[in-house]
Amino acid sequence: DLHRRRHSFPTRRSSDLLAGMIAALLTYLDRNEQERARASLLTDALWVEQTLRFQLSTDEDALARLGLDSGRRDVERESLIANARHMMNSSPEITSIAWLDGEGKLRDALPQGVDLPEGGDRLLLIRRATSGSIRPVYAAPRRQEGGRHVVDMAAPVAAGGGRGGIVIATIALDALLIRHAPWWIAENYDVRLLDQEGTAIATKTKRDATALEERFSSRLEFGTAGLRGELGAG
Repeated sequence: DLHRRRHSFPTRRSSDLLAGMIAALLTYLDRNEQERARASLLTDALWVEQTLRFQLSTDEDALARLGLDSGRRDVERESLIANARHMMNSSPEITSIAWLDGEGKLRDALPQGVDLPEGGDRLLLIRRATSGSIRPVYAAPRRQEGGRHVVDMAAPVAAGGGRGGIVIATIALDALLIRHAPWWIAENYDVRLLDQEGTAIATKTKRDATALEERFSSRLEFGTAGLRGELGAG
């Protein structure tokens, strides 16, 4: 019995040591996995932000050119409508383009019957868009009658052609994410655009929320076009 006990001690100590080494290894691997996930989150959040910024910048440039053309005497309505249609075809997140005079009255639109900001919001957008710069400005996100969340981007129309006022491009935020946040982002993250109060107004994800929570312990925020974005677990 004594002989068996003497030889059993090292076995138990080896087992304890081995169990401790395995536990330490698992902790190390788990920590490494979290660090790798965090690094991926940082990289991918930056990628999404830059992609959305680039697309919105492209839309801004196109709208600024349309505003300049809209103020030229030698540009006819048919040409402006054709340019607006081409802009919408190139950027499907733009659901409508409308021209307003300096008092906010609708002059023309594509398509007809557009849903635009009302009252004080419309006048504030006109004042901001005609403050001196040709660069487009953004209104606060709003919800249309059908429940879709959009943001309005406005550029000034030069008064040289007797027109003046502004041209507005209305951008659907869900379409912006669907088109420009790629499938592999949605497979790995929960991407959200938030309003000023922190409410999600557009989302894109294909992952189960529980699986995302297991992979990420935090979220990253980014900003674009007056909106706040989040990338991470649900």
